[in-house]
Amino acid sequence: MKFSQWKNGTWFVWLTALILAGPVTAEAQVPPDIATGLRKIGQIVDPACTAKLYRPLMPKNDYNVYWPVGASAPANVGQLYPGVTIARDVSFGPHSKDLVDIFSPDKGAGNRTVLIYVPGGGG
Repeated sequence: MKFSQWKNGTWFVWLTALILAGPVTAEAQVPPDIATGLRKIGQIVDPACTAKLYRPLMPKNDYNVYWPVGASAPANVGQLYPGVTIARDVSFGPHSKDLVDIFSPDKGAGNRTVLIYVPGGGG
């Protein structure tokens, strides 16, 4: 662009376009009933009460629903994630608490993202 084009106001158009193309803030929309419940809880950290509020938004067939605590096997053997095989409580160390759940696709190989969660602390 020539300098004369900048003089006649083109710079203003480009500056406006640059500002509008910048980062935009996106906010999650919390359903009204959950927002009301969160206001009742107050400004504290309460995972149990917050989980009860959000539970209706979660899948019905998650891990804790069909495999009750203390049970030796799941009550329902329906597949949690179609197309994914789950190996639960695979031992990876000498301690009885050294367990990991492994999620692997039923078909398809190649480059895949791997998530390794390392908890802090012992116990």
